[in-house]
Amino acid sequence: MTKGNSFLMKTSLLRLFAWTAALRMLVSIQAADYALNFTGSQSVETPITGAQLVGDELTIEYWFKGSKMLSAVRIQDGANAWLVAGWGGGTGLSGAAPLHLIKPTPSADLRPLSSASVQDGTKWHHVALTYKRNAAQGIVSYVDGLAVDRKAAPNVPIPAINGKVWLGALAGNEEFLLGAMDEVRIWKRALGDAEILDHARNPRRLTGREASLVGYFPFNETGVATTREVVSGQDAPLKNFASSGRVVQSGTTFGPPPPNPDAAGLWLGEVSLNRVSEAFDGAADTTTARPAGGQFDFNLILHADTNGTVRLLKNVTLMQKRNVASNLTEIVLVTDDTLLPNYDGVVKRAGKLVGVRYSSPFFQFAGQSLTCEGGLGLGNGVAVTNAIPASLPTNPFRHLYHPTHKDPRDLQNKPYDVERHIEITFNDLKLGVGEGRDSLKGTYRETVLGLHKLPLVTEGTVSLRRLSLVNKLNNP
Repeated sequence: MTKGNSFLMKTSLLRLFAWTAALRMLVSIQAADYALNFTGSQSVETPITGAQLVGDELTIEYWFKGSKMLSAVRIQDGANAWLVAGWGGGTGLSGAAPLHLIKPTPSADLRPLSSASVQDGTKWHHVALTYKRNAAQGIVSYVDGLAVDRKAAPNVPIPAINGKVWLGALAGNEEFLLGAMDEVRIWKRALGDAEILDHARNPRRLTGREASLVGYFPFNETGVATTREVVSGQDAPLKNFASSGRVVQSGTTFGPPPPNPDAAGLWLGEVSLNRVSEAFDGAADTTTARPAGGQFDFNLILHADTNGTVRLLKNVTLMQKRNVASNLTEIVLVTDDTLLPNYDGVVKRAGKLVGVRYSSPFFQFAGQSLTCEGGLGLGNGVAVTNAIPASLPTNPFRHLYHPTHKDPRDLQNKPYDVERHIEITFNDLKLGVGEGRDSLKGTYRETVLGLHKLPLVTEGTVSLRRLSLVNKLNNP
């Protein structure tokens, strides 16, 4: 990062948080959703090997929009064995529609049909291939959730094909894909018709910890060097990709993973930002976050209810009340300050019981909380959207701005409307003893709109610990 850009980051962050010395802010959260665009020379070398695919059942699924579904997901050991989910290339064998290729033995060369519709180049299509050993209809090809071809599967397993699984090409060298691909999943079981139909009609992201899942590529980073395989946490090199190869997903919306009821309770967290985008005129890449000259830390408060629904809080006070029936006291989590007189405090101060209050003034929104998408838990993630309108009384940006921040759409003495989009993913599986249930670690990504004429993108780490198992707020 250049000295000027480092200064821009520091001044932007200082201006962002200068409205109070105690300002600690995490706000709007919305998961980034990207796809990879293959134009005829790109590929992904995955860390998944043929040894990981060995077994009696297998499913490969992904979303595709393009003109040539060639080498979409492919592993091949010369002419000995191969597995290709998407190969037809527009004509396929003897002019047939697009195909899948399965060759578990030299004598078993299986070619289930796909559908020419997947190569229309205008729509996203869900493509899936399943294999179940020694079943009368053990090989099934699906397009958009419906079976388009069924074939008998031989009494042989998927073999240990020598090599790695590649996306978009044969070993990264030939037979290249033409089109965009997203949400690649590899399962060690044959998903059923109902499951495939549900995935196609209700697209949503996975946690990466689903049973039998051995490979998962959501492609939701912004860089062009690597992409993350979520199950193992390993990075897969991207071959010949430029910034134009990472495109915003448009046409299919993937919902977040479902809430996690096991995470119910109050969670306190720390975020450490250490990367920022090069947001200045003339920058070749204004969306990729790069190492910053320093680190910025702030806190956040999350609460999950009995269903696992997560809420972002501005503050919460721990109080207590006596249960008349049991004659025992119960902890109450209060976010509505008008209710505080209804409860007793939990610690003594100057001989009087008072509550314990946790605050995070980084959140500016009407009301007491914001409901998030997703859930808390290993491999899961949360997302929430929070706009800070210029009319909000607590908008922290009601002041004059540095000339470099002036946008022609704004007047110099008017407050900004600010939007902050943040994605939190709990993908750190390297946890210590006792962590995972009541402690979570992961990554944090935020895009800020409105402070500069270009988006400001920051990234860092997040660490959460569960402070209380109380699953209700303002419990009467």
